[in-house]
Amino acid sequence: MNGKLEFDQGKYHNPLYNDLMKKLVQIRAEFPKTKDVQARKEMAKEEFDAWVGYLDGRRNELPKPDFHIDEKDQSLLKENFDRFKVRIAYLLNFLKGPQDSSYCKRRHD
Repeated sequence: MNGKLEFDQGKYHNPLYNDLMKKLVQIRAEFPKTKDVQARKEMAKEEFDAWVGYLDGRRNELPKPDFHIDEKDQSLLKENFDRFKVRIAYLLNFLKGPQDSSYCKRRHD
């Protein structure tokens, strides 16, 4: 975290991390020397933004899924799932049977 390795020599695991470390070493060297609160806040924001940029870059490097479901197919899948869910709920209620005995008496009268 202190940037002890040489920059731009391929010694860091990733070029994005190399760039991040270059920024952080400079910011972290200046931070303790600065007494102005506003300047310190700006440095902290710079470091935060550097980390966010690094994370976004790494996220973009992740492999993308090799499939895609378009909106029409996704809505059809959801519609079928919802129908199945209702059907199962109805079936479970049916299998429970009547909850009270008056149901059977009225039904057979």
